[in-house]
Formats: sequence, structure tokens, C-alpha cells
Amino acid sequence: MRRRTLLQRLIVISLLATVSLKVIHTTYSALHAFALTPSRDRLIWVVAVDGGSPALCYWRIALHTAVQNSPSLYPVLLYYETDTGQSLPEDLPHNITIIRRVFKYQLRNVNEAPIYGRLEAASVILNAFTTRSFGAVQSTLIESHFLYTDTDVQFLKNIDPVSLPLPRRVLYGGENLRNSIQQQNTGVMIINTTWLAREEASIMQFAVANDFNFPVHDQGLLNAYLHITHQTDVPLDDIFNWKAYWQQSRDAMILHWHGPKPLNGCSACILLASKQQQTTNMSDITVQCPEKVCDPIFLSSFLSLFSSADGDLRAWITRVEDYLGMSSMIC
Repeated sequence: MRRRTLLQRLIVISLLATVSLKVIHTTYSALHAFALTPSRDRLIWVVAVDGGSPALCYWRIALHTAVQNSPSLYPVLLYYETDTGQSLPEDLPHNITIIRRVFKYQLRNVNEAPIYGRLEAASVILNAFTTRSFGAVQSTLIESHFLYTDTDVQFLKNIDPVSLPLPRRVLYGGENLRNSIQQQNTGVMIINTTWLAREEASIMQFAVANDFNFPVHDQGLLNAYLHITHQTDVPLDDIFNWKAYWQQSRDAMILHWHGPKPLNGCSACILLASKQQQTTNMSDITVQCPEKVCDPIFLSSFLSLFSSADGDLRAWITRVEDYLGMSSMIC
């Protein structure tokens, strides 16, 4: 009798769990599902750069990993002419679309054009579709949504658009720690093309009204704008914006070099300290970098991440060394 009662309870619990999962899935689908079963099978991936080093090198490495690991992406480079004095190299791949731009809004510093370039990416993409600038590949491209990333990413797996959450507005993830409950870091975004094209003028009017005075440039601008217009959403899954200082993950799709970049002096300083002190234990390492190489406050804040539950100095060091190997071949 007891066994029968226990079995009945287990059946009821199982049914309730199934119903609960269906409710959760339905709620998530209502937030993010965009009636899309694409016959077009490639998602546009947008990056904005100028000719300055090392931004272009970071992008070339990101492009290399996209070609190797994510054939479902179609690379589009928004190239901004700035005061860097450098031009776009001629030895770039031919299976991408390069769109040369002059930022149409007045900035305090013209060299910030690539930073704010993501905010006009949707209107640029829609215009490219209208003018058939994508050429023969246009019929294979998804127009409704696109992926934007910073230059400092690596694609670890194929970004299949059929399996992506395609938002009504925009999705991006948290900042330093995993499982954030807020959208904060715009280094990787899945964007509804029509939504951003429609909101662009309002976003830029808001930016001008605040004299472009936002923390972390366009990231602060977008966070503030979405907040005051009540358009915030649940964060994008961490696997699409996996920070380089987090632990190793078999599920991560996109690795983001948030924090010290692998090609700058700050990372070299941390790497050297670890080698000299022969440790990957954060509590045992002392890092002292020249201020001109690494801001002390920033460095202290960054190093504290390795002491968190998500941080992993050993994983970060391995990734830096691998990245330096790639850069020596690609850049």
C-alpha cells in the first residue's frame, strides 16, 4: 500500500513538473519567439571598426573563428574613416561585405564613431537589402534580426539562427558575473532589425540631449535609453557572451574578452606575474603594473573577479596564450 501511495505521489510530482516546464517555455517563447522558420539560413554578424590597431586585429581573429566554427554567420564590417591615419588593409577576405561609413551624428570625438556605430547598424543593413548590396548571397540572409559583437570575441561553436532567441527588440547579457538578472553588457547583442532602425533617431536624440555623457559610452547610452523607455528585457544567455575570465565551459558559444584585452600591456603584466610567481592561484599572486599600462583601480577590480565563484585565472591564462598564438599567424 505504501509503495502504491509513493508511486502515485511520484506520478503527480512528475506531471506537475511537466506542466511547470511547459508554462516556463511558453512564457519564454512569448517574450522572445519571432515567428520564424527561416528558409534563409544565414544570420548577419555586424562589427564596427576603424583602421586603428589593434581593433582590426581583434576583428580579424574573430572573423577567423567565425569562418572556422560558425558557418551560419555572414560577416558584415562597418568601416569608419577616423583620425587614426590608417586605412583598411587590402588583404581582407572576399566572402564578407564591407560597408564604408561616416557617422551621421555629431560626436564630441570623431574617433568614437565605431563605438557608436552599432546604433545605426540596423538602418545600414536595411539599406543594403534595398540596394542589393549583399550581391548573390542576399537570398541566403535573414533580414529580420542580426548579431552584433564587439571586435574582441571568438566564436567557439556554430551560431545557428534557428535555435537563437529572436527578440522583438534587443537581447544582451550581464556584465561581470554569471546568471545576471539585468541586461548590462552590449558586447554581444541579438537585435531586431526593424526595431532598432525605428528607434535609432530617438536613441541618438537622447544621446545628444545628454551630451553623450554615459558610462562606458554606447553601452551606458543603450542601458539608460531602454530603462527610461521601459524596453528592458531578460538577459541573453551567458553562453552567448562567455567572459574570458570565467571557468571553462563546454556550452559556451561566444567567448568575449571583457576586461583586459589579450593584446594589451595589462594582460601581459598579469601573465608575466603569474609566470614569475609560478602560480595560477589568485590569492597567491601579486600584480604590479605601470599606471600607463594598466590603471590600478581597473586592475584591482578585474583581478577581484578571479576570486569570485565564476572566475578562473588558469582558464584565462590558457586563453590568452592561445589568443597570442592566433594573433601571431593572423595579424
